[in-house]
Amino acid sequence: MDYLITIALPGQSPQQISMPCGAYLVGRGTDCPIRLEDSSVSELHAKLILTPTEAWIEDVG
Repeated sequence: MDYLITIALPGQSPQQISMPCGAYLVGRGTDCPIRLEDSSVSELHAKLILTPTEAWIEDVG
């Protein structure tokens, strides 16, 4: 099962990406599969966890 994720940042067009179940790092860093180019986002901001039955985000500091 894939999830359709929509990323919307102020002043930018929303982007949709299809993602399979798994854990993904979110942040500005180049190692993050979900990159958010915004000054309010840290290099490593959160972790997105997608399972067949649920999805959640964990703050990583």
